[in-house]
Amino acid sequence: MLAYAAAAPATFTYEFSDTSGFSIQGGAIGEIRASITGAGTAELSYAPAANGIGLTVSLTDFAGSFTNSAAGGTTTASAADVQGAAQLNLSSRGEVTVTTLPTVSRAAQMVGVGPNFFRRFTLRLPGQRMQRGATWVDTVAVTEETAGTKAAVRDIVSATWVRVTIVAGRTLTVITHSTQRTLDISGTSEGVEIAQHLAGTASGETLWDAERNVIVSRIETTDLSGTFDLPAMGISGLPVEAAGTGRITLRQ
Repeated sequence: MLAYAAAAPATFTYEFSDTSGFSIQGGAIGEIRASITGAGTAELSYAPAANGIGLTVSLTDFAGSFTNSAAGGTTTASAADVQGAAQLNLSSRGEVTVTTLPTVSRAAQMVGVGPNFFRRFTLRLPGQRMQRGATWVDTVAVTEETAGTKAAVRDIVSATWVRVTIVAGRTLTVITHSTQRTLDISGTSEGVEIAQHLAGTASGETLWDAERNVIVSRIETTDLSGTFDLPAMGISGLPVEAAGTGRITLRQ
C-alpha cells in the first residue's frame, strides 16, 4: 500500500541537508549572487488523529547560513533559533496541513526555516494499492511569508513506482518524481523591494518503506530560471538562475 497510516504512535529521526543559490545578471549594478545552506537532524513523531495522521517535527540539531553578495556578510542560524515544534496533519495521500509552527528568529527565516521547510519530510502518495510502473500526478500550490517576503509555489508533480530494492534487510519502494515548478517571490530583502518570477523543473528519487509507512531517503534537485525586478529602482527583467539540492535520510 502506497499510503500513510499510523495505527500507533511512532517516532523516527532524520538527517537532512540543503544547498541552494541564485545568480542575477544585474547589468550596470553587476552580478548578484546569493546562497543558502542548511543541515541537521529532526525527530518526527506520528500518531493517529481524528482527521488523519498527526505529525510533530522537532529540530534536534541545525546549522544554516545565508550569504548575499549585494548585502555583504553572512547570516547564520542554529537550533537555538527554532523554539518549539511544527505540528502537521497528513491525509493517507500525504496531503499536508500545517497547524502549528515553532517560534523562529529572523535569522532562521532568512536561512529558509518556514512552513515548506517542514513539508519536506512528507511525500504525496496515491493512497491505495498500485501496480509497479504506475504513475500518479498531483498539483500542489503553497503560499508562505517569511522574513519580509511572500513566496507562491505551484508544483505539478508526476511520480512513478519504478522498482523495489533491499536496504538493510528491508524491502523498499523506489519512487521517482518529476516536477514542473513556478515560483513567484515579492516583498523586501535586506530592506530592498524585490520581485522574482521563476519557472523550471525539479527531479528526484524517494525510497519508501511500505511496512513502516515512512520515507527512508529522498533527494531532489531543482533548476529554475526567470526574471528579477527592483521596482523602487525602476529596474525589471534582470535574468536570474536558481538551483538547489535537498536530501533527507532516515537514521536506521
